[in-house]
Amino acid sequence: MGENLRKDMSTLFNTQDMYRKLVENLHVGIYVADAKGNLVYVNQGFVNILGYASKDEVIGLNLADNLYVNPEERKELLKKMEKISFVRDYEVKNRRKDGSVVILSVTSNIIYGENSEIVGVEGVVHDITEHKELEDSKMTLQMVVEQTHDNVSITDKNGVIHYVNSAFEKTTGYLKEEIIGRSHRVLKSEKHDAEYYKNLWATILNGKNICTITTNKKKNGELYIADQTISPIKDQSGEIIHFVSIWKDITEKVRLDECLRMEKQKLEEIVGFDEKVSAIRKSEKLMDFVVAKTMKILEAKKCSIMLFDKETDELCVKASVGFDENPEVIKIKISDSVAEKVILTGEPLLIQDINAEPSAHYYNKYSYVGRSFMIVPVKVDENVIAVINVANKCTQLNQDDVFNEVDLKILCAIAREVAVAFENINFYKELQYLTITDPLTNMHNFRHFAKSLDYEIKRIKRYSGNLGLMMMDIDDFKSYNDQFGHLAGDQLLKDIGRIIQNNLRDVDILCRYAGDEFVIILPGTDKSGSDILAQRIRIAIEKAKFKKPVTVSIGVSQYHKEMSRHEVTSKADGALYQAKKEGKNRVCVFA
Repeated sequence: MGENLRKDMSTLFNTQDMYRKLVENLHVGIYVADAKGNLVYVNQGFVNILGYASKDEVIGLNLADNLYVNPEERKELLKKMEKISFVRDYEVKNRRKDGSVVILSVTSNIIYGENSEIVGVEGVVHDITEHKELEDSKMTLQMVVEQTHDNVSITDKNGVIHYVNSAFEKTTGYLKEEIIGRSHRVLKSEKHDAEYYKNLWATILNGKNICTITTNKKKNGELYIADQTISPIKDQSGEIIHFVSIWKDITEKVRLDECLRMEKQKLEEIVGFDEKVSAIRKSEKLMDFVVAKTMKILEAKKCSIMLFDKETDELCVKASVGFDENPEVIKIKISDSVAEKVILTGEPLLIQDINAEPSAHYYNKYSYVGRSFMIVPVKVDENVIAVINVANKCTQLNQDDVFNEVDLKILCAIAREVAVAFENINFYKELQYLTITDPLTNMHNFRHFAKSLDYEIKRIKRYSGNLGLMMMDIDDFKSYNDQFGHLAGDQLLKDIGRIIQNNLRDVDILCRYAGDEFVIILPGTDKSGSDILAQRIRIAIEKAKFKKPVTVSIGVSQYHKEMSRHEVTSKADGALYQAKKEGKNRVCVFA
């Protein structure tokens, strides 16, 4: 029996030693404290957690006074234990030997004496400092992502959405519960072709980041422009498991940039408008140019220029784009036109939104005006000579935009330039008239004769046909001039010019050649026709009543292939000389 007892005692001691070693080698801390909170036992794990060198440094320390960062935490812990005799995973902050703070998870229970009095506490502590820091970092990161103004979404490798932040919800209109689990394709706007998405996916599936500008669609169908960066997220083995997309809504920025670009372009167009418009010398070309440029500068779908006829109180459309009617045949009484007020007052009209106007019913009866339109007068010497109509503003970002005060100022500036251009054209016409017109008779002069004959020769070379030339001279004009004076001679030239003109067709060209000589270009007239016309003119002059009888001699030539202007003129001059030589008052045709 004694032998068995020794064996049992040996086994007991071996077991206690095993448990003692086990407790000492645990990474968790184990402690026992008396009723006052003074430590009476700690294992090596507890010592290591608090950064002490040995148990002897720790035994005897008071938990509240020496270890707790906030002694009140110790009181709170005891209160909880008194209720149910223990606590589980209760977080407290202790101070290490070096003064640093360690966060512990405490599981503890009360030790009762034989009379159920509290004699102490015992417990297990885990160092959760690193875990808490990671948890706090995660929480902070989550708060940052949630509260950032940037839009964030996370998808799996197939593009199925796993997470979106609050900014994403606000921008797209999709709530988390609506969008999570759906494919990112729900945001596609159809503004990008298949090649765009193919390149995007090829890049990110290859493990690379991509920065791109994408036009997507909100829940309500509205488009937005995203400046986004998409990055692959990899696991520890390097496999892609998610994609994170971080993007800004730059729709407004793009709109403002586009507005600035358009304003810059408008400014450049306006600056160049004056120079270009002042170089145009034909009214039709001017009006077509003005309409085209005005539409471009003001981003309008419709534009027209209407000339005002004060005698008939009518507006006549001379250039137009965007209107259904044929501008060549449009004539409108100003009383039937929305431009009536502009013409009568001379003041421009801006209607930003016809539907918001008190007089909407009045404007709506004019189908050509559009929702937003402007009408400005073109004035010369304070008289309205025309109006410019502009309707339906259409920008890249807004297909149904409205005109504003700046647009009206631009259109008024254009109208002023057009008025100056109209004056310049009239002056140019007058100047051109003077350069090709004989000031005494108002007939074309030699310069116009030479230019016209060259043109007719070129035309006949290209299209074939007949071309006659008639040259005439007043017989004995010097004696008439000497007898009745230069004023009478000048009047004779005018009267004969009028008689000649009355016998010509619209296509025939009468010019004063020199002195008392006249020349007539006869397009489409053969030799016989030229001779008949010459005889008719000769007889008409012979029968006319002047201060004394007057006759003319006429020479006629016919254009033949490869003849020059000088040659056909010389032959007519030779025929005229022959008529003079044969006794005057006759017609000679060059054979």
